[in-house]
Amino acid sequence: MKNNILLIISLALFIYSLKISITFKPFSISFGTPYLSLGWVFIIIGFVCINYHYDSTAYKRGVDDTIECLKESLKKHD
Repeated sequence: MKNNILLIISLALFIYSLKISITFKPFSISFGTPYLSLGWVFIIIGFVCINYHYDSTAYKRGVDDTIECLKESLKKHD
């Protein structure tokens, strides 16, 4: 539920940052600043990728350190 709410809020902010203008007489849709919103999307994707990378490497390092500590403690008790 939390993810759905965050997704809806982020889509609304993305659409708002596009500065869409719609005219009906000759029907047309124009975007005021498409590059600004695309820039924000790329920045957010970059932060998500960096966060995922650090979480996965920290998890792997934690597992490896734990295994090494267990091996050392088993060697000491033998």
